[in-house]
Amino acid sequence: MTLDEGKELFKYIMSELVKTINLIIVAIILIWIISFFMPIGRDNTDPAWPDHSGMRLYTDSLTGCQYLGVGEALTPRMSSDSKTQVGCKGHE
Repeated sequence: MTLDEGKELFKYIMSELVKTINLIIVAIILIWIISFFMPIGRDNTDPAWPDHSGMRLYTDSLTGCQYLGVGEALTPRMSSDSKTQVGCKGHE
């Protein structure tokens, strides 16, 4: 391989690398844009976009009791009579 052939090969490899990187960047941007319009992780209790309550439902596998959590805060999920916890075994 001559020096000129080596330079041409290097130019070709670099141009293909740039094309690949550009394609990856475009794909990431498209995924990011699409994620704004998809209601992933949202439900009908969440306010309008872009806000999100961030609440999660946890169920104790031993007792069956359900808890609502936001961040590190956790509170029992109560029934409409505010006396019993939702999902607890023996309290349904």
